[in-house]
Amino acid sequence: MNKSLRVTVIGKLMKNTILLTLFLILPVALIAEEAISVAKLDYSAIEELLEKVVLSNPDHKELRERYQAGKEKADAAQMKMQKAIMRGEKVDPMEAASQMMTQSSDKKKVEMLCEKHLIELMDRLFGDKYDLVLKESYRSGLLYTRVAIEDVTTLAKQELLRELPPNE
Repeated sequence: MNKSLRVTVIGKLMKNTILLTLFLILPVALIAEEAISVAKLDYSAIEELLEKVVLSNPDHKELRERYQAGKEKADAAQMKMQKAIMRGEKVDPMEAASQMMTQSSDKKKVEMLCEKHLIELMDRLFGDKYDLVLKESYRSGLLYTRVAIEDVTTLAKQELLRELPPNE
C-alpha cells in the first residue's frame, strides 16, 4: 500500500472516529448541563394514612366496606392459623391462600386509587419542582446516585392529614 493511500485511509478513520466521539459526547454534555431535581418519598410512612384518605371519599363507599371486611376476614384467618400452629395442629395452606386471593382485586383497586391520589397530591404540593420522585422502599429501583435526594415524605404526610375527614 502506498503512502498517500495510507494517509487517506488513516485520515478517514480519524475523521470518522472524531465524528463518532462528538456524537457520543455531545448528548451526554447537554444532559449534564440540565439540572435534574430528585426527591424521595417513604411510602411506608404514609401508606396507611393515604389509604384512609382515599377510602374516606364518599365515591368509594362500597369499595371501602368490601376492603375493610376483607381485611378483617384475612386478619381473623391469620390469627386462627397462628393459634392452630401454636397448638401444634395441622394447618391447611390452601385456606390461607384462598383468603389472600379473594381480597387481591379490591387491594389492587385501593393501591391504584392511592397511587393516583399521591400523584395528584405531588402535583398540588410541588408542581414542576421535581423531575423525579422515588418511592423509597426495600425493593426500590435506585441503587446509587450522585445527586442529593430531598425527602418530601413529611410534607406529603401533612397534606394527607389535612385531607382526612374530621371523624377520623
